[in-house]
Amino acid sequence: MFVKQGLLQIYQLPFTQKLTSRLRIAERLASGTCQSKECIRAASLMLDKMDPTVQPCENFYQFACGNYLSRNTVPDDHYLKSTIQTMQDDMYITLKKLVEQPISPNDTEAILKVKRLYTSCMNTMSLYSTTGSIEDGSVKVLLELLTDYGIGEWPILNHKWNKSKVDLEWRLAMLHVHQVQPFFHTFVAPDDRNSSVYLLHVYSGSPILNTQYYLNTSDPDYVRYILSYKNLIAETVRLLKAQESVVKRDIESLLEFEVEFANLRFAKSRQAGKVVSNAVPLDLGSNAGEDMSVCKCVVPLRHGGTLNSRRATSPLVWLKEGEP
Repeated sequence: MFVKQGLLQIYQLPFTQKLTSRLRIAERLASGTCQSKECIRAASLMLDKMDPTVQPCENFYQFACGNYLSRNTVPDDHYLKSTIQTMQDDMYITLKKLVEQPISPNDTEAILKVKRLYTSCMNTMSLYSTTGSIEDGSVKVLLELLTDYGIGEWPILNHKWNKSKVDLEWRLAMLHVHQVQPFFHTFVAPDDRNSSVYLLHVYSGSPILNTQYYLNTSDPDYVRYILSYKNLIAETVRLLKAQESVVKRDIESLLEFEVEFANLRFAKSRQAGKVVSNAVPLDLGSNAGEDMSVCKCVVPLRHGGTLNSRRATSPLVWLKEGEP
């Protein structure tokens, strides 16, 4: 009996020491002014990652983060896990719940648009479909987009396509309107050195796959990734009714181009230390003093008129020639 009690006390000793240490830390935290639920929850999350059995002066990293690795694993659908990643996942879950709520009269215009967009993507019935399925409707909408009235024709879907009639600048402009930025990325953000000034940032683009999957043919995963990528393209174009006789040829041609692009990207990345940042002033017009978000982007249209973006945060609107 006494032996069992002694063994039980020995097993409980480490747990008791950890609990005592945590209570001491909690007491020190409790001496502060914040006693809200949010502060208590934040303190609990921090304590859960800490290893209080380690002296901070001896190994501060182990003291601060010692229990994180032992209590967390990387999910199969992630290549890493971090506190920031966990916070981001929680935020996505919260946003999902918000956009799935019924439309309310109190919703702002921005929230209303987000809810409608989300519903249009998730709805099992489609207004564009003849059969009622969202898949059928999505194909119809995508085919309409892949015309000269959208972002331009996709050669693999039209064997009569004539490259001499392609306006590359127009296509790139239309792709950027739809947030597809293949060769370079652009965005507007405040200057880190002067928050009252907005800068247009331009970065080089990158291929769809990781560069190493195009260039490192000795990688055991090379064949698997490239084959999966080819199959994905083939399944997509077949869904869009591409002619089977040109599918394989055009996919090989497409992949050759991406390999060349990856080679160029790799060569440029080796010169990353030589990149120079140039600040070029932009004329935002007479309204710039009233609202720094105001910008005017005019793109010539093929079918008459101009494409004018009044604000970076507003929808693009079609204007006829002569309109401001």
